[in-house]
Amino acid sequence: KKYSVLEAENGAVGIVKAIENKPDVILCDVMMPEMDGFQVLETIRKNQELQHIPFVFLTARPDRSDIRKGMELGADDYLTKPFSFQELVNTVEARLQKTDSFQNEFHNKLAKLTEEINRSSVHEFSTPLNSILGFSDLIVQYINKLSPEEIVKYSQIINDNGKRLKRILDNLVMFQKLNSKTLLDKGEKVKQPFFINREIVQDTLYSLALQYDRVNDLEIDIESS
Repeated sequence: KKYSVLEAENGAVGIVKAIENKPDVILCDVMMPEMDGFQVLETIRKNQELQHIPFVFLTARPDRSDIRKGMELGADDYLTKPFSFQELVNTVEARLQKTDSFQNEFHNKLAKLTEEINRSSVHEFSTPLNSILGFSDLIVQYINKLSPEEIVKYSQIINDNGKRLKRILDNLVMFQKLNSKTLLDKGEKVKQPFFINREIVQDTLYSLALQYDRVNDLEIDIESS
């Protein structure tokens, strides 16, 4: 394999070049002028466009405390000097293969999720929508016969289902963005975590359980991160 290599004379220049070129892997010495490797790594991990690029430290001091500090800051691997050219190539290829594997897994799961959502989206929309239409029609037709308590109760049901419908729509929009890669930049942000609202998860699971007549069997236990 052929690799295009960019060199930097110090950590500060390296960060600038990383921002400009978005490399697939960053190799960084621990001891450097201007900024040491730990400062470079910390800066890289704070940058949204760079934070998920594999980062490998090169060091002549395989000190445990240094290695632990690097791993805590988000280093992916260490190469201890002296190392052979083949060891360097093997390390780079291992990082690239891991990234490719993660990307393939991500896209496969995304495809399956998108397919499932597209298949069940009509049902997910129709359940809360029918509830909104039904109870709003009930209020309009029998407004003079309903008690204030009943009006409040039915209005609350309409409101709850309206919120549920919005959450389902937000969920679909999010997956559509993922599917069209508007949240991805040439695969560089594949590892960027995203968070789904707890209620979106509950509504989606409830809709699927309702679709297969398994609501009574549904148990949801969501752990907050």
